[in-house]
Amino acid sequence: MSRWPAMTARWRRLAPREQRLLLLAAAVLALLLGYGLLWAPWQAARERLRADNARLRADLAWLQQLAPQVQALRARQPAAAGADAGGPLPVRLDASLRAAGLGEHLSRLEPAADGSVKLWLNDAPADGVLAWLAELAAQGVAVESLGLAPGAGPGLVNARATARE
Repeated sequence: MSRWPAMTARWRRLAPREQRLLLLAAAVLALLLGYGLLWAPWQAARERLRADNARLRADLAWLQQLAPQVQALRARQPAAAGADAGGPLPVRLDASLRAAGLGEHLSRLEPAADGSVKLWLNDAPADGVLAWLAELAAQGVAVESLGLAPGAGPGLVNARATARE
């Protein structure tokens, strides 16, 4: 705190012309700092937002042009896809297993790159697995391969299957 009285004493010793010159230099420095730290970054951000806004407007116009095509495709989808209305095959298989009461027996469900899905059921009731397979066929899902092995108890099986639309 002892610096302030020393600074004011030194200021008073300066000639009025020197005081005006220092005040002018301080004002110019304040303007330059204000421009460099406030005005220029604000203007750059504003220009960036203006460019982003123009790009987003162009994207919106393009998407609005595509909207009728998307609506037409959606209108045709249930008739063309049939069973695909519920989502991707792995999701539909999982949901159908749970609906058939076999969800707890599913040990692994693995989508393959070729569009097929491999799944493994452990200790599942054999009649439930057969009913579930019949339901898949009714939905248009083909079981390409099926392996059944005896489970841990009577009437239980371990099933390995590959399904495809």
